[in-house]
Amino acid sequence: MSSLSDFEKRYFENILGMQTGCVLDFSDPSIDRFFKKSNIDIHSPRYQTYSPSKAKKMVSFWNQEDYLLVGNVLSALLESYEAECMLRDKEVNTPVLNKCKSTIVRLTNATEKGSSKTNPDF
Repeated sequence: MSSLSDFEKRYFENILGMQTGCVLDFSDPSIDRFFKKSNIDIHSPRYQTYSPSKAKKMVSFWNQEDYLLVGNVLSALLESYEAECMLRDKEVNTPVLNKCKSTIVRLTNATEKGSSKTNPDF
């Protein structure tokens, strides 16, 4: 299980546009393809803990999976966010993006260091 704090989750929810139940501009088929690259079936009952919306499945994924997997998926999602901003001539939310990137570094480094599943920073 990853150790995303409530604050970190809020940053990701904001940058990924999850307030409306969506995740970026992903449709159900496109988010399925995105997660299948990491061998994850995001539409499986396992991730429908809270509801079948893409955003709620994402939260369930965060709560169930390990540091490295969550960090890698979030990193790829941030790349999608940056590409979406560039392609749609939309301004990047740099302060929030930087907070998200530092969280990804923490998640992926925690795995490499063999850290416990607690988050001493929060």
